[in-house]
Amino acid sequence: MRVDAERVGAEDHEIGALAGSCCPRVQTLLDTGTVSSVAVAHPELLGLEAMAHVSVAVAGPVAPAAEVLCESESAVYISAVSGRYNIIAELRVPGQRDLYDAIAAIRGPAPASNSWRARSADST
Repeated sequence: MRVDAERVGAEDHEIGALAGSCCPRVQTLLDTGTVSSVAVAHPELLGLEAMAHVSVAVAGPVAPAAEVLCESESAVYISAVSGRYNIIAELRVPGQRDLYDAIAAIRGPAPASNSWRARSADST
């Protein structure tokens, strides 16, 4: 769940609770692991300025192809899906040449039991 601090502050009056009484409760949830807070840096701050959404068609078991993608440092999101393409992935790399290389690696040798191909749907 995402909630920004200004919205929570504005809703103090709507929910009948002040921030001072909510903070200890939230801290307890954080301490027990019931709730966690995660910060994610924008990829460009990490020098990853090129990206592509890649669709992969697999003939045969999807798991070996997905495992190859999981080992790739360029794949930041991988999902098995149904339809014409069996896997979709988001690739993030420093530059366009790196993006070309990452897609070439996906198109490269696949596990022997699979025949698969990748299609780059979008790149920036």
